[in-house]
Amino acid sequence: MLTLVADPDPLLAKYMKDFLIWGGHQSLAVNIVPDADYVLRRIPFDVVAIDLTILEALPVELTRHSQSMKCRVLVLSRDKDAEHRLRKLSLSPEDFMRQPISFQKFLAKVEALGGPRKLKR
Repeated sequence: MLTLVADPDPLLAKYMKDFLIWGGHQSLAVNIVPDADYVLRRIPFDVVAIDLTILEALPVELTRHSQSMKCRVLVLSRDKDAEHRLRKLSLSPEDFMRQPISFQKFLAKVEALGGPRKLKR
């Protein structure tokens, strides 16, 4: 499963990416909006774990494009009113996690969104 991690905190994005790789997934991490925009337009990800601040800054047509590619979205946020902000943007992510996160719960949610993991041979 190919996963994109997009978080404005570069260290947290790296840790989440490394944890997904440790869990047997292919993963890429970005921490600025232009990078997220660039890779989302070019790579068909299975799951995108994205911070709400980056998601809000992306062009609306890109959000619709990722939904049309059947990409599953896991929204991460430190905000207490994040669910309200999602409804206001008319976004419907498949799942939501409030930060700080447990890496084990994060891995479990990504795997649940992406379906069964393919074993390496």
